[in-house]
Amino acid sequence: MRILAVDYGDVHTGIAISDDLLMTAQNPSSIRTENDADAITRILKTAKENSVSKIVVGFPKNMDGTLGPQARKVQKFASELSAQFEGEVVLWDERFSTKAATRALIEGRVRRKKRRELSDGVSALILLQNYLDSLKGEQG
Repeated sequence: MRILAVDYGDVHTGIAISDDLLMTAQNPSSIRTENDADAITRILKTAKENSVSKIVVGFPKNMDGTLGPQARKVQKFASELSAQFEGEVVLWDERFSTKAATRALIEGRVRRKKRRELSDGVSALILLQNYLDSLKGEQG
């Protein structure tokens, strides 16, 4: 069983995949999509190729916990994804993943242009690792 994380965006969507033991998030990447249907098709293909049983979608709540326009888009996207995916689709709070990804890339001295290319995938990586760590907390 593997888990795929999705950091949904209007133009770029970051993805990352867990290892088989659900210990680490790996293989961050970003897909450029024309529309939600295209993004879902590409995510489902990646999920199938990697034997994914669960997809975790980053849920961008406002700092006070309310839902803004982007969170509503993500809810709609996750619902459409869930309707086509045989496994479970989970919404996961991602309020700090983009900032953490940007900070990590800056600390790694990645140039600004390259940061833009990598930030979506790294955000998905951080999102997934946070989710995996929460599972370890539930088990132990």
